[in-house]
Amino acid sequence: MFGGLGWSTTGGGGGGGGVVPHALETVTAKTADYVLLAADIQTFFTNEGAGIPITFTLPAPVIGARYKFIVQNANGITVQATGGAVITDGNASSAANGIANTLNVGATLDLLAINLTTWVAVNPEFDWSLT
Repeated sequence: MFGGLGWSTTGGGGGGGGVVPHALETVTAKTADYVLLAADIQTFFTNEGAGIPITFTLPAPVIGARYKFIVQNANGITVQATGGAVITDGNASSAANGIANTLNVGATLDLLAINLTTWVAVNPEFDWSLT
């Protein structure tokens, strides 16, 4: 797991630029099924190094909670909703306590809780199946 400060430059018309710190994203590889915690909010999860398909179990949605997933190997990732919540992607929606899954290497899924029953996929890349 890695998190910390990064640096970026600022520019500007005539005033020169400076260097300002910003927080780096936390990225964690999981090689076994994992139940997400409140402490994991804003974390990117991968299946790098996993020899089996990995299931990430979401907590019940809390408005504004966000979890992100990146498929690093062809064993794939499954994301499981709980607490009667659904996962939506555009016009598609899972069943209550449904799942989103894919085997596509490079696929990303950024889930945002918009209310107490719905996780919304924000700009997912590649196909994620919802059931």
